[in-house]
Amino acid sequence: SATWASNHDLHYAYSDDSGRTWHNNAGQKIADTAEDDPIELSDPGIVVREIPVFSWIMNAGCMALDSKNRPHVITYKLPSPQKPDELAHNPPAEIFQDLRFVHYWRSEDGTWRGGEPIVETEEGNVARGDIVFEADDTLYFVHPDRKRAGFRCLESCAADQWQRWRTYLLPVENVAGRDASKHDRCRWAKEGILSFTAQFGRQGFGIIDLRLQGE
Repeated sequence: SATWASNHDLHYAYSDDSGRTWHNNAGQKIADTAEDDPIELSDPGIVVREIPVFSWIMNAGCMALDSKNRPHVITYKLPSPQKPDELAHNPPAEIFQDLRFVHYWRSEDGTWRGGEPIVETEEGNVARGDIVFEADDTLYFVHPDRKRAGFRCLESCAADQWQRWRTYLLPVENVAGRDASKHDRCRWAKEGILSFTAQFGRQGFGIIDLRLQGE
C-alpha cells in the first residue's frame, strides 16, 4: 500500500528567474522549464543530505528563508531507519512515538547543516508546523500539541547557529486542529503577530493571533 516510509533524502535546487531555470546546490544549471527540461531525480547535485528509506521522514515539513536568504527546513523523522512487519500509509504506534523533529539549514558557503534531533520530543508529539523569523533571525517553529490544548513553540537563536532550543506551550482552549502552513505573512511582517486558522470542535474555524516573545 502507499506509505510515506518510502520518502528519502533532502533535495535542494534554487531559481533566480521565477522558476524558469534551476540550479543545484553548487550553482550548476540542472533544469530549464521553458525548454521542457524539468528537475529530475537523476539531476546531479540535488541531494544535499542522504536520508534512507524507512526513516519515515515527513515530506510536508516547512521551509522559510532567514534575513540572509538562507533556507531552513524543519520536519520530523526517525533517528535511524525502522521497517515494520506490515506496511501501511502511516507508521505503527511503536514507530510514530520515536519520530523526532530535525532542523536543516544552508549556510552562506552552501554547506547544509543540522539534521540531529533538536529537542527531547515527547513520544508521539510531532506534527506539521510553521517557521517564522524575527529580524535578528531568531527562529520560531510552532506546531499543534498532540498532548495538550494548544500549540508548542520551539525557539532558537542565530547567535549560536540554532544549536540551542527552548520549548514552551502556547495554551488555546477547545482547539481541535489547525492549518499548519498558512499563517498571515503580512501581519507577521508588519505587526509581529502570528495569525492562523484553527478548528474548534467538529465544525467551524477561528483565527488565532499570537505574539511570540523571545528570550
